[in-house]
Amino acid sequence: MRAVITSAEAATVIGKGGENVTQIRRMAEAKCTVSDYQRGAGERILTVSGAVDAVAKAFGLIIRTLNNEPLEEASSPQSKTYPLRLLVPHILIGSIIGKSGGRIREIQEASGARLNASGSCLPLSTERSLVVLGVADAVHIATYYIANTLVEQLTERFGGPAASAYATRSGGPAGPMPGGMQVVPYQPQPLHGSYGNPDTYKRHTNNAQRTPNNPYGIPYLHGPAPAPVPQAPIHYADPQAANAYSGAGPHQPGQAGAGPTPQQGPAPNPMANMLPGQPLTQQIFIPNDMVGAIIGKGGAKINEIRQLSGSVIKINEPQDNSNERLVTITGTQECNQMALYMLYSRLESEKHRI
Repeated sequence: MRAVITSAEAATVIGKGGENVTQIRRMAEAKCTVSDYQRGAGERILTVSGAVDAVAKAFGLIIRTLNNEPLEEASSPQSKTYPLRLLVPHILIGSIIGKSGGRIREIQEASGARLNASGSCLPLSTERSLVVLGVADAVHIATYYIANTLVEQLTERFGGPAASAYATRSGGPAGPMPGGMQVVPYQPQPLHGSYGNPDTYKRHTNNAQRTPNNPYGIPYLHGPAPAPVPQAPIHYADPQAANAYSGAGPHQPGQAGAGPTPQQGPAPNPMANMLPGQPLTQQIFIPNDMVGAIIGKGGAKINEIRQLSGSVIKINEPQDNSNERLVTITGTQECNQMALYMLYSRLESEKHRI
């Protein structure tokens, strides 16, 4: 299984002198490799291979490493969430989604993680991203079910799991695959121009002077909106931002080595004087010429992000001839994290298309 991580995250996973990745390999009994740095690219490819339960355990350990959490302790309500961005061939991702989304809902309910599959292939590839958002144990369990589903499909359609090795360690194509499966693997692209700078999308603010004139918005989905709690600016690039585990109670796979079951309980206070589950408000700026990509035809894209994330999202009209638009996101911290990830993914996709 392949995943996309930032270059900074890659350094954390590897650790000083390879200490972290060596420990992950030893504890999970799986092979973990990180692609070499490509000049100008801010992403690296993380590849984990081995038995299904070993691969799942490795991803759980990787999330703990990225979140600076003890490797041998079960997740708790105080554990941090992380959006793992898996890479899945377009021809296989339908099996993970399932008929009318049935399979993806099953995985979410069994793991407590939230899953979101991208609607299109990543640039210059036939792979799609599958975001698995949750605490380490939830990601561990979700990747176990995802891996099992992939093995079933590979065995049924392409002769076995050997076809999953369609990419080299460097991220390039590995050549002819068993069973004739053809995949163009995603390779991190160099960042170009102002849109390549993540700060273009990540300038958060809580400036009360910039209020919506005629925002795109929908009413609060569950009755009247509670008064939002203004939140200090959070940069999405920081996976260590505090996020409470509030997913459904995961059901542990029976196979050995699948890891501990996350503890259940109410979400802790991520901020002082704040009640669990109380909505937060976060704001970002996006370039005017990217607004259309965020909204989509007839509002289809923005409505999809609202529905999947559970956050209320409003896009302001431009202010004072500004070349940027203010986007206000209101919801629980976990919902907002998913919304921000999906917004940035749309911007990245549009940047590559341009």
